[in-house]
Amino acid sequence: MSAIIGRREFIASAFALGLTPGFAWAKGSTKWPRVQALLDGYVTSKQFAFASAALTAGSDPIDYLNAGTLAFDRPTPADENTLCRIHSMSKPLTAAAAMILIEDGKLSLDQPVADVFPSWKAMKVATNPTVNLDSRPARGVVTMRHLLTHSAGLTYGFLYKDKVAAAYDAHGISPGLNIPVGKAKPGDLQAHSLGEMMERLADIPLMFDPGTQWHYSIGLDVMGAVIEKVSGQGFDAFLKQRLFDPLDMASTGFVVAAKDNPRFATLYQLTDKGQTVFDTVPGSFAEKPQLLSGGGGIASSARDYMRFGQMLMGRGQLGSVRVMKETTAAVMMSNLLENGVRDREGNGYGAGGRFILPGPTGRYGAPGSYGWGGHASTLFTVDQARRQIMVFMTQRMPSDKSPAPRELPAAIAADLAARPVA
Repeated sequence: MSAIIGRREFIASAFALGLTPGFAWAKGSTKWPRVQALLDGYVTSKQFAFASAALTAGSDPIDYLNAGTLAFDRPTPADENTLCRIHSMSKPLTAAAAMILIEDGKLSLDQPVADVFPSWKAMKVATNPTVNLDSRPARGVVTMRHLLTHSAGLTYGFLYKDKVAAAYDAHGISPGLNIPVGKAKPGDLQAHSLGEMMERLADIPLMFDPGTQWHYSIGLDVMGAVIEKVSGQGFDAFLKQRLFDPLDMASTGFVVAAKDNPRFATLYQLTDKGQTVFDTVPGSFAEKPQLLSGGGGIASSARDYMRFGQMLMGRGQLGSVRVMKETTAAVMMSNLLENGVRDREGNGYGAGGRFILPGPTGRYGAPGSYGWGGHASTLFTVDQARRQIMVFMTQRMPSDKSPAPRELPAAIAADLAARPVA
């Protein structure tokens, strides 16, 4: 982890990013004028219906910045309690639950998944996945570490075009599709439970030998199945008992209650013809899904997710509540990939989130930062070196078309650099 970076380094980074911090700091003015201007710009340019950020640095209290409304055709202003589909920002939550079970002694980081699901004892690897499903025995076993770091050899059916991904679709391995319990229609292929998903996955070859590559995948969905079986509770019940309730994250879960629909935002998709509504309210979160997606099926708010970030920054503790030990939180936010393995941008990977190593562009934070984003352009970072937490919420897919990962860190750096030296 790098040393704490001071004002001079903040100013240098802001200059490098083209955001010269030259304005005077006026008493009583917002602490985040450039961030607020950025959010306002996203809304006035109609890139997003709304844009919200939760920010804290050092010992500062949390600041909530908001712009826009819950939909282009809904006048309700967005705020820190606006409910959003966080998609893959579900992954750090699931990873935290797994780390709690590791701390409890019910799992270990390098334990084979086959200890929990014996059908995974003899996994195979596709020899040419772009062509067919011919396979050979895997060299090594899939472990909990591999699930947490997208290095198990698993994939995503909807995201890739190879034969293994196609097999996921054909076998109904589709977490996040949100088919309600007991309401599968004729022709629906989705597995009816996490346990059934695991049995189906055991028959499909891996993309590569476990631990040898990083490949974005359903690893955290598989971890949800492990958590459910090992804990003896429903996956959602375990998350609620051990994470959401202790942290007072009452708005976070797999279902949005009818009473909360007035603060649930509309989800848009960016297409060649502009933005179209992808999911309305209550939409796909009205009922409990049969396949709980620990990789992408949770809804939350900026306020709730910031509390999760505060817990991580507090090394497992928020206020008087401790949900995991300091060492557990430290391991979660460290690089857990095997030696020589990196993600697609050259960074490390912790439990359910990116870990920034020295050298890369800094697009996602300073070295030592931990975080992840979601398909609807949400973002989350815990910058351990600078003691900063950032949560960004909006609702527009796909995330790779969002300017926020590049522009938001720059605006934050510029605002912090402009503050007077204490």
